[in-house]
Formats: sequence, structure tokens, C-alpha cells
Amino acid sequence: MTPKLASVALLGTGANMVSVFNVSLPYLIEDIIDLSTVIMQPGEGYWVKVPADSVWTVDW
Repeated sequence: MTPKLASVALLGTGANMVSVFNVSLPYLIEDIIDLSTVIMQPGEGYWVKVPADSVWTVDW
């Protein structure tokens, strides 16, 4: 239940984009391809693009 960088939290999944809610944007969704700039917070929702089948073991 601690914040993690998306690049760490999604390691091994092949994820190449995360979309996050941003109240300052006109459409409220921001697509981010540099996963090392996204801090994933417990209790928040994210859309994650994984371009191929993958097994992801969540270790929080």
C-alpha cells in the first residue's frame, strides 16, 4: 500500500503506456509513455497498455 513508480510496479509486463486522470487537461486523461515518470498511488485507477499477452504477479 505504498506508492510505486509505474516502471517498477509494471516490470515484466511489457507495458508501454499508462493513462492517468489529470484534472488540468481538457479531456482529463493523459497518456504517458515514460513509465519512470508515473508514480502509481494506492486507491487510484490507471489504464495500462500491454501490447501482448502477459502474466503479471502483483507484489504489493
